[in-house]
Amino acid sequence: MTELHPVGSTVPIQPWLIDDIQRRAQGNRKASRARAARDRYLVERFQAWRIYPVRVGRWQRVPVIEDPLGDGLAAVMFLFVGPFRSANWQQARNLMQVLDPATGQPVSEIAVGGSRDGWTGLTDVTAIAFLGDPRVAGLVAPVGAEQLDQVPFAINRRGPQTEWSPQTFEQEGPRLASQPYRDFADRDDGPWLADQPEKPTSGSNRWKPSPWYRPQS
Repeated sequence: MTELHPVGSTVPIQPWLIDDIQRRAQGNRKASRARAARDRYLVERFQAWRIYPVRVGRWQRVPVIEDPLGDGLAAVMFLFVGPFRSANWQQARNLMQVLDPATGQPVSEIAVGGSRDGWTGLTDVTAIAFLGDPRVAGLVAPVGAEQLDQVPFAINRRGPQTEWSPQTFEQEGPRLASQPYRDFADRDDGPWLADQPEKPTSGSNRWKPSPWYRPQS
């Protein structure tokens, strides 16, 4: 999709996506019908995909849980000692920094799907197609998407971590869209992979923020 369209351009909604939304809307599963209503809302409101430049993946600290006794003791004690334990740096490829097509400045950080490992279709891309508002939420697609399993839902990382509906867009959209972009907003955030491909070697203790953390002023 993106190889045929420059960043900032729009792409018409594909017939297969419309057909899939209609099929899910008539299904027996309540959750599937709810997501179909969400996707229909995106189609009707935004009416086209837009191509955005992106940077995929960042380093994040993940707690180290060790249980040398093998009896679950560490898991029980983790609530008490977790903040003081060491941590590992891991790649969070489900996180993506979306850039403004005109200026190249970051406009949002989105979380794609529900897996920390992200979506293999986005591993090495530098641009994606987005149906929605990347400052809020929407569908994201890689080059040449031809079926629904290549089109996961993505949300602003600072937005509500819930099942989104048209009502959620209407209630949360204005607030999220008006917030200025703020990077390194989580205590465990590390650099973007595009800036630092090598694993960080400092700031692994979870009792203090990572060296990249920027508290809200």
